[in-house]
Amino acid sequence: MKIKKFLALVCAAATIGFAITSCSDDDKVTPLSVVTFEDANLNTQGILREGTLIDRDDNDLGNFWAAYTEKGITVRNFVQTEYYDYWCGFEISNQNDMTTTGYANESSVYNAKAHSGSKFALCYDGGSTMGPGYENEIYVADNTNKVFDHIYVANATYAALSMLNGDGFAKKMNYADQDYFKLTITGIDNTGTVKGTKEFCLADFRTANSGGVVTEWTKVDLTALGAVQKLQFTLSSSDNSGGYINTPTYFCLDDIAIKE
Repeated sequence: MKIKKFLALVCAAATIGFAITSCSDDDKVTPLSVVTFEDANLNTQGILREGTLIDRDDNDLGNFWAAYTEKGITVRNFVQTEYYDYWCGFEISNQNDMTTTGYANESSVYNAKAHSGSKFALCYDGGSTMGPGYENEIYVADNTNKVFDHIYVANATYAALSMLNGDGFAKKMNYADQDYFKLTITGIDNTGTVKGTKEFCLADFRTANSGGVVTEWTKVDLTALGAVQKLQFTLSSSDNSGGYINTPTYFCLDDIAIKE
């Protein structure tokens, strides 16, 4: 009987210890809210650029739009149609033509599909040449700070085929020239303070072990940026001339995960 009681006490103690360990702070998983873009209403071409009007731009050339808002997160773009047809920032798309080269196929991801579902965001970094105010932004709509846990990024077909094969403007990237095509993500809080940056190479030929042009959706961890109100995205390339990037300045984004 004494042995049975001793074994029972040992089992009870082990059970209590396991329960305490399982409930420790280290084992708690912070729930994530994920923006998937699946509720976006696309046009007959399979894209969405203009959404809710935010404001007229300072030069009176066009309009800034909240192209899409989901779970309190907004992606922004700029559309100008009065004097010439132009846009920059983010659109929503479902296109995945991986073979057609050039500008006419600017809205496709270089992948068979979105990371999840059928829709994704595609950025054209054309605002970099237009000056302050035209940044490619994703932001918390109510102006609070949130921790962006991660995103998934991929190349756009226009950029990928240009880097793989070259075109009339850009070179075929190669290891001999140590080429690269880099995405920089900057986190900014609601006081305007830059909290940090995260870099990811959409193409990397800088060392013999580098992976070349990225052909898959890839997870980018953003937790090091901390709590921020907005993310700004810029692109840089080793292929430049006259102060301008020759590589088509496009990339794709999906499944924005925010800590609740």
